[in-house]
Amino acid sequence: MCLGLHKICSLTRPPRLDDVFVVVKTGANEALEKLPVHLRTTLPCIPHYGIWSDLEDDISGHHISDALDEINPEIVANHPDFEYYRQLREEGTGAFSNEQLTAWAGAQNTAMGRDSPGWKLDKWKFLPLVEKAYRQRPEARWFVLVECDTFVIWRNLLAWLSTLDASQPLYLGHEMQTGDVVFAYGGAGIVMSNAAVQKLVEHRASPNKLLRHGDVFRHFVFPKLQAEIEDWDNESEDEYHDIKGAGSLEDCRRVCESQLECVQFSLTRQSCRTSNIVKLGREHRYRYEPKGLQSASSAYTKGKPGAREQLLNRSHTLISSLELPSEAIQRMGWAEPERAAHCRIAVELKLFETLKDAETQGISAKELAAKAGADEVLIGRIMKHFTAMHIVGEINEDTYVATDLSNALTEPKYCDGIMYSYMSAYRTGKSSWADPGFYPVSERLFDGFDSSVSELLPVDVGGGMGHDPVELKEKYPKLPGKLMLQDRPEVISTLSSRRQCK
Repeated sequence: MCLGLHKICSLTRPPRLDDVFVVVKTGANEALEKLPVHLRTTLPCIPHYGIWSDLEDDISGHHISDALDEINPEIVANHPDFEYYRQLREEGTGAFSNEQLTAWAGAQNTAMGRDSPGWKLDKWKFLPLVEKAYRQRPEARWFVLVECDTFVIWRNLLAWLSTLDASQPLYLGHEMQTGDVVFAYGGAGIVMSNAAVQKLVEHRASPNKLLRHGDVFRHFVFPKLQAEIEDWDNESEDEYHDIKGAGSLEDCRRVCESQLECVQFSLTRQSCRTSNIVKLGREHRYRYEPKGLQSASSAYTKGKPGAREQLLNRSHTLISSLELPSEAIQRMGWAEPERAAHCRIAVELKLFETLKDAETQGISAKELAAKAGADEVLIGRIMKHFTAMHIVGEINEDTYVATDLSNALTEPKYCDGIMYSYMSAYRTGKSSWADPGFYPVSERLFDGFDSSVSELLPVDVGGGMGHDPVELKEKYPKLPGKLMLQDRPEVISTLSSRRQCK
């Protein structure tokens, strides 16, 4: 391999090996095992290289530099990723047991990378490495970053680099992606042109220079500012409440201009907002919803699996983005709590059954109240609320018809779910499900019971003090099977002492 490299060095076409600076990145946990082969073969034939690790050391006459020695001391002292590094500096590799080293070597890859302290520390090396390499050989045309398990076919690499312009900022490698961030995979090797390294080094702030808000603004905010952007929330927070006085973009602009410290404004359909601080903001979240609704609707009409749930979710998202904060608060604080209470009343008074019987011609609140024996004003208000919440339909003023939802609430499996919210240790005077005439206990539990299959009848799994099986036993002493309770030890011990369930 070394002879092959010497032949490459004799090539007349650039880039020559003199044009390349090789950066070898390793770690204390692998250097003794993986680095020596490079020291015996490849590296002696490369004129310009540097080796960096997380522990300064000497191996086979080659000096290994510390890649992290210039990291902010406060970060090194306090960041959890540097616990491993702190131990290395204090005690060297002897700080860790063989069991720890073996476990780390066999650590599994996760969505966030290898789960080992050396790997977590590794990400802190890349930027300091590039800066150190440039400082060591600023005239290099190409910087090649490799790890101990990277194999480079140098003839091919140098031939390819000879076709590229090192004066252009080039960042080359095997493409990987995390979220929206695309980067070169370190294990496959990374090549950076001199121009790219210069830009990176210049971008990194000097240790002696304070990072100021102005730096952030100039680099990240100012290049993206425009005089006017649609569907954009610049996060202006000071609301101008007289929307009639700022009903257009120009009106809102004048409001901002009339305020001495105002530097930006935004107009929505419900308010004009100003701000004394420049903020970049973000695209308004409902911008792409109509398109999403169309695709979800198309998938739903074609009967694709999961399309109904997707369309429902997109619809809720659109409603949420269009809903005013005041409307959302009214809905959550006033409309939704009453909806549950009104549904319980309707189930008790059998209003949904009466609506269903009325079919398409509908029924008035007065007739509903008369059939239920309830107050007409109360029923009228409940029905108006049901209409607003889309539980029932209103075909004419004060004439109501059933919907799929209200019809469903006539079925035991749905209306029982509403009523059983009272079935707790504190029933507020409501009947127990075990009371005769309230729930068909015999028909649902006893009829058809076969003790040869199992001697257990119902099994109560947690959720109280075991009162349900006790009450069932008291009200039905001739149960055809045994009761079982699965609960906390203290609950079990209380009931077991009374021998009332298993």
